[in-house]
Amino acid sequence: MRVISGKARGRRLKLPPESFTRPTADRVKEALFNIIGEKVFAAVFLDCFAGSGSIGIEALSRGAKKAHFVEKNPAVLKILDQNLEKTGFKEQSRVWKGDAQRILQRGFAGENFDIIFLDPPYAFIKPDQILKLIEENSLLKSLGIVILETSSQADLFDLGFWRLAENRVYGDTRLLIWQKE
Repeated sequence: MRVISGKARGRRLKLPPESFTRPTADRVKEALFNIIGEKVFAAVFLDCFAGSGSIGIEALSRGAKKAHFVEKNPAVLKILDQNLEKTGFKEQSRVWKGDAQRILQRGFAGENFDIIFLDPPYAFIKPDQILKLIEENSLLKSLGIVILETSSQADLFDLGFWRLAENRVYGDTRLLIWQKE
């Protein structure tokens, strides 16, 4: 796992054991950032279910102003912290330790986001509940986007409050991108 582009390009990231996370493949990460393009520049980015932090770190490397990371596993949090240190993005980052649903309910000390990336465990989280929490707590800025990485086999669902802008499949991974209007 490496940073693909930007200031930290080529830096290798430490990964937690596979039993703790399901890292986003480099080709999916590259496709994602090709889709969102310039929207990442100067954005406030949320990497929820962050794992190693590779997506939020990639956003920072490509010009995001700030990134927040949510992760609950203490062993994985140590690796995330090491990756932020290694890439030089610790000052532009805030790490939230705990359960993503609880943190989304509490909010982020008044912060809301231009881009929210969600990569929940496929078997444990109902993504529509997480997406509703984001809307109910006004965590997404006007014209912001929410990206959900899920299984390509996952059922699609209509939220009713954002427009589905992209539905892309890469092998066993699906990227769903909603736009707030």
